[in-house]
Amino acid sequence: MELLGRSRSLCNWVLVLVTLLVNHKVLFGCEGCLEQERSTLIKIRDSVNHPDGHGLTWGLFAYLEKLSSLTLDGNQISRWDFQPGCPQFESLQSLSLENNFLNESKPDLSCLRLQENKFSTSLAIQGLCKLPKIQVLDLHSNQLLDGSIPPCLTNLTQLTHLDLSNNRFGDQFPLNVLRDLNSLEHVDLSNSQLSVVFPFSIWANHVNLSFIDLSSNHQLKVETEFPPWVPSFQLRHLKLSNCSLNSKIGAIPKFLATQNNLEMVDLSSTKLRGSIPSWLFGNSSYREYVDLSHNLLSGGFPIPSSPLAIRGIYLSYNNISGPLPPNISALFPYLVNFSMSNNAIEGNILPNHFGDMASLSLLDLSNNKLTGDVSFTQFIEYPSLKTLKLANNRLHGSPGIYIASSLRVLDISENFFYGSIKAWIVSLPNLEVLIMHNNRLEGSIPNETCDMPNLRILDLSHNNLSGLIPECFIHIDPWTESDMERKKSSLDGVVVDLTTKGRTYSFSRAPLSKMTSIDLSKNALNGVIPPQMGFLQGLHSLNLSYNYLRDGIPTTFQQLHELESLDLSHNQLNGSIPLELEKLDRLTVLSLSFNNFSGKM
Repeated sequence: MELLGRSRSLCNWVLVLVTLLVNHKVLFGCEGCLEQERSTLIKIRDSVNHPDGHGLTWGLFAYLEKLSSLTLDGNQISRWDFQPGCPQFESLQSLSLENNFLNESKPDLSCLRLQENKFSTSLAIQGLCKLPKIQVLDLHSNQLLDGSIPPCLTNLTQLTHLDLSNNRFGDQFPLNVLRDLNSLEHVDLSNSQLSVVFPFSIWANHVNLSFIDLSSNHQLKVETEFPPWVPSFQLRHLKLSNCSLNSKIGAIPKFLATQNNLEMVDLSSTKLRGSIPSWLFGNSSYREYVDLSHNLLSGGFPIPSSPLAIRGIYLSYNNISGPLPPNISALFPYLVNFSMSNNAIEGNILPNHFGDMASLSLLDLSNNKLTGDVSFTQFIEYPSLKTLKLANNRLHGSPGIYIASSLRVLDISENFFYGSIKAWIVSLPNLEVLIMHNNRLEGSIPNETCDMPNLRILDLSHNNLSGLIPECFIHIDPWTESDMERKKSSLDGVVVDLTTKGRTYSFSRAPLSKMTSIDLSKNALNGVIPPQMGFLQGLHSLNLSYNYLRDGIPTTFQQLHELESLDLSHNQLNGSIPLELEKLDRLTVLSLSFNNFSGKM
């Protein structure tokens, strides 16, 4: 009688078992299931048909690693015997729990991660509405489209963590679902192609909310000022980058003045304008970073009322003007990254500006209006300094005898620095990027340059350098190793502006880690091109134009297999153009104009 009473349930389970058996036969290439999978299926069957109740042991599914479709419709499941932990189904494409008894006895499942699957419709995730005790729901990196979030998700009244990032929602996202889920603590909708008007007033009653990420939704219009509202939460993390924020007034959200637990705020690329309010840096809770870069903010540098323990300040690409506070290092003693590039900052760089920042790793003041003599000896005291960018200012002086030996990137281009580079180059053994173009440097390129074994990018163009090109460049590993052989760069988080192929590009992340370049153009170098340069098989770009180089192109250049751009124009080169250059199959830009070449092409 027991068996007959559950005949429909058993038939459904036979279908599920057969589906799984067929899938595993295909996946594993065996005649039947592996022993573990076979045993698991039997246990699942017994769990459903246990005489003590209508339970299902959730943890059993953890062994079905290749499960792609789970359909439990039309059974009599009334509870899930949940075990600690959050099961992950990396291959699951469909989940359905319709026509069960789950609503009647409130299932115990509290965590479900279905990220990086192929859910695309509301039907595919309709079964989630049958799990009102769920607390963590992760559906990031699926294929969720407009209308694919079922309204019944408001049943998940205990939901605290919701991750729907990396989907494709468009303009049909149901904001009322977020409004009604007032137990939420963590919400991530980043990079989901949202294109709705998103009023922050829907969060007004979310007393536990601490993490919001709506970043990288380029068509999303976030409104924090209208309609009026008062937050009942205290955020720790807020990320709204690459959205349109308060498009009518362009103001920094005023509710942030009420947030006393903020550790990180990212409002970069949100079309903000106006001045930075003084209260924004009056919050002593900052521990991570504030990013307001790529906006239209103006006024002076914001000065906090007391020192902050913040580790990152990013204000680049704005219209901030005036001098830096002379006591800036005392205000931000724990600062690791400080980026103020592309603003209108004026005045001198004083020795005590950054003196107390023992953890400083990145200092970017490029593209401002800084003036005065720079004493590079002030940077010796920074044992962690890896990136120093002072390009395109009005700075002058000699680079000095010593600079921080920890440096990986040094860019002091487009200033008025003068003198020789031989004296101090030996203090930079870890350097990977050296950019000094458009200065007044003179003398020869010292052989000590070759004592920088990690150098990837060298740009000394537009100076008054003379003498011979060093033959020892072959001792610099990144220039002689192929992309496959070259060790991983340590330039994470760094952006480098580099001229190649006749244009200036911004390199970062993977493209920067692979880029190798030598630019010695527009100097007064003479002599021949060293044949050893043909052994720089890892070089991507070489520019020796506008010098006084003579004789021919070394035949060894046929070995520059990764070279993409070669400019030897405006020299005194002669002879025939080597036919071996035809072997450079990656070469896309070649300039040999204004020389004395002869013979056949």
